[in-house]
Amino acid sequence: MTYDFTDKTVSYFFYNVYGDADSLLASKSENIIGVPFGWTESVEENRQYVLTNLGATVSELPSLAFWVDQYEFQRFDIVYNENVTENVNAHWEVLSIPRSIEGTWTWEKIQTKINTWKANKTGSIND
Repeated sequence: MTYDFTDKTVSYFFYNVYGDADSLLASKSENIIGVPFGWTESVEENRQYVLTNLGATVSELPSLAFWVDQYEFQRFDIVYNENVTENVNAHWEVLSIPRSIEGTWTWEKIQTKINTWKANKTGSIND
């Protein structure tokens, strides 16, 4: 498969080849690219190639990597005992679906989680 990592309108859906996310894989939109995790050399080389080019890490499956432009957010710093502004560079953000989506996984729930996070950004969508 050929990837265009400059296209920030697509998302990358990382999933286990053993089928726990088959319903998401079958119902994904055209702007979501499936990237399997598995135990064959070619699958693992492809997965690593995609992750390296995204500069991303996946800690749980399934996960969705999507582009986020540079942003700032406020947080309370306990060392300085005051609010500070964090600047976050543009990057591929990775949503851990098992950690973030309760019940049956659906694209609607995933998009709602992303939209809510984008409206109130923190350091990570998984915080």
